[in-house]
Amino acid sequence: MPMLTPLPISLARPLAVAQARERGVSPRRLRAPDLTRPFRGVVCTRQLDFVGRCHAYMQRLPPGGFVSGPTAARLYGVPLPAELERDDAPLDVSVPAPGRAPRVSGVRGHSVRIHLGDVGSVAGVPASAPARWWCELSSHLDVEALVTVGDALLHRRLGGTRLDGLAAAVDRYPSRRWRRRLVEALPLLDDRAESPQESRLRTRLVRAGVSGMIANPTITTATGRVYRGDLTFPEQRVILEYQGDVHRPVHRFRADMTRQLDLQADGWTVVYLGPGDLDDHQLVRRVRAILALHTAPPPSPPS
Repeated sequence: MPMLTPLPISLARPLAVAQARERGVSPRRLRAPDLTRPFRGVVCTRQLDFVGRCHAYMQRLPPGGFVSGPTAARLYGVPLPAELERDDAPLDVSVPAPGRAPRVSGVRGHSVRIHLGDVGSVAGVPASAPARWWCELSSHLDVEALVTVGDALLHRRLGGTRLDGLAAAVDRYPSRRWRRRLVEALPLLDDRAESPQESRLRTRLVRAGVSGMIANPTITTATGRVYRGDLTFPEQRVILEYQGDVHRPVHRFRADMTRQLDLQADGWTVVYLGPGDLDDHQLVRRVRAILALHTAPPPSPPS
């Protein structure tokens, strides 16, 4: 096998073919098997991860273009459903209308109307601002998933986003097709939520008509210890705790047992829920039954 001509160090990052030619790389060398081609017209000397693919497409980005929707959300580090985080998932790229949507293999192009503040930058890549990409996700996610992502966005204050900012983004978001999902998800958001599963649990209960819960309030027991409960019902003194399948070390398990004993000694009932409980059709009925057991009966009328 003939020895390949050494490549300039600049090809360690993605470059447009035209730029590589300017650096003296011949057309034949650019076709060699040791180069990757993440997108047509772009070459690199290594395989690229998701962020690398975003940077690679910057070599072909149309004027005014930016990544959007699931791609922007991933750059901000928000967990998304697995199907949107596949390694081979296409990049969502938008251009301001009336510009033509990109038509490139590995890219899902959009021509969109934008407003002032709709586009920013993350990880060195032009991207939809958080409030906008949350709206853009409505074409990919159902209401429950929108709440889960929106909770994470608000809890982390990504881009300084607050609930009123999301509401304003929904009002001006040009797409009408998925507006119902956004309007339904908005009042379900809670910036105190600290995990996706906690958000899912709260959303399912609220949509089923269960009310009176507070996410992650501070609880001080008679011993002076301070705790937080995932979903707390102060009136019934019931705490719903979500526990994942991750194996807990012995010291953490013992600390949780001490916490549970301390809370129950103060009159709280701690109920643990796991992954299987979230998808159990009996979930709401069981939670209602637990709350009913701890709801004080109304006072008897005077005789």
